[in-house]
Amino acid sequence: MSFKRLFLVVGTLEILFSSFLLPAKALAAESLQTIITQRLEAHFAKQLPHTSITIDINSINEGINQRKCSNLSFPIPKALPPGGRLTLRVSCSDPQTWHTYVAAKVIAIAPVAYTARAIAKGSSITAKDIRFVKDNLATLNRGYFRDPAQVIGLKARRSLSPNTALTPQLLEAALLVNKGDSVIIQAQISGLSIRTQGVALEDGSLGEQIDVMNSRSQKVIRAYVISRGVVSATPAY
Repeated sequence: MSFKRLFLVVGTLEILFSSFLLPAKALAAESLQTIITQRLEAHFAKQLPHTSITIDINSINEGINQRKCSNLSFPIPKALPPGGRLTLRVSCSDPQTWHTYVAAKVIAIAPVAYTARAIAKGSSITAKDIRFVKDNLATLNRGYFRDPAQVIGLKARRSLSPNTALTPQLLEAALLVNKGDSVIIQAQISGLSIRTQGVALEDGSLGEQIDVMNSRSQKVIRAYVISRGVVSATPAY
């Protein structure tokens, strides 16, 4: 065999062999821990915008951590798990079939609403009553508020001390209509808007349906509270 032909054969074999090894190199480029961390970070960053996401993965056996896999899968919960702790069943189907369990912890830091001062029971929340403090959302199992608009105008269900994390259980919608109030009753009939006077027979918050008596006909109807002193005989949507 001539030197030129031998060079071509060796060169061809080298190219083929390099191509065969590339996928193996690519598979080994990232550890299992790195892949899981990146996927969880991307998922929760999308679910929780403007939040600092940190993923802590429990130690993974080095032999498993460096296993090669081109088709890795594991389920990710849509919402933050209680305490941020989760256990993932990680499965591989190529080039070999195997699975393992990985424990992880999600830390999601973002500003949430706290009381800036003491708030009396029944008081409506104002902008001066709240301040925003960075906290771990994963530990706030009773809920939280991230937007002032979600809180301002609501009413305290009980007396609140300063520096209390605000949750949906602590607040309720402020009453827009009180029992005995004179109200305006609106109705949409065949595209026409009709308004008449009435009397509220129940307290009502925004969106609630209450009994109202039509002052003219003396009939009692069910109506939706749509704003302060105004109710609608038809849903406001």
